[in-house]
Amino acid sequence: MNKWQTATLDLPVASFTNRENGYSDMRIVSANKLPLIIASIKLDAVPVNPPVSLWSIQRSL
Repeated sequence: MNKWQTATLDLPVASFTNRENGYSDMRIVSANKLPLIIASIKLDAVPVNPPVSLWSIQRSL
């Protein structure tokens, strides 16, 4: 407690379509309604099947 912590979450079927109250996309609730301070949130979209690069094609030949 009383330390900054980092958490990484995978959201494989996330859908950001403004469907929460106030047209938001995310709701964060702490356990047992304890005080929660969030310094920042970073979202990265990662393709499910990344495109094949020319280098990987040439290496496999």
